[in-house]
Amino acid sequence: MLARSLFPNLYLGAVIECPAAIILEGVAMAKVLRCRNLGLDCPKEVRAETEEELMKLAAEHAEKDHGLPAAMIPPSILAMVKAAIKDE
Repeated sequence: MLARSLFPNLYLGAVIECPAAIILEGVAMAKVLRCRNLGLDCPKEVRAETEEELMKLAAEHAEKDHGLPAAMIPPSILAMVKAAIKDE
């Protein structure tokens, strides 16, 4: 029952995009960024094990799908993006 409450997607046999990383003290939380949490009408969810990796993937998505080159993103928007990153 505990496994079902902690990992409902795994318990149901669903495929997840990012495997959990095991560390000495427990399970590391994956990071997730959802475009809709930034006020965009975009269903994209970017996942990675670290914030650095997530920001790289998010920048690639912003350029490819939103036409916004990473070099053109102002610091204020980068701060909003970082604030929208959540642990899973």
